[in-house]
Amino acid sequence: MIKITDKDGKININAKKLLTEVLSVIFLFTNLIFGCLD
Repeated sequence: MIKITDKDGKININAKKLLTEVLSVIFLFTNLIFGCLD
């Protein structure tokens, strides 16, 4: 399990990085799908 927040309740840098990577992958897949439909 990934620890999202530290003791102060701030968002963990690693969690932020992971979220950014996940969003970019979703964005790429969306572009691929819509590109195929075109």
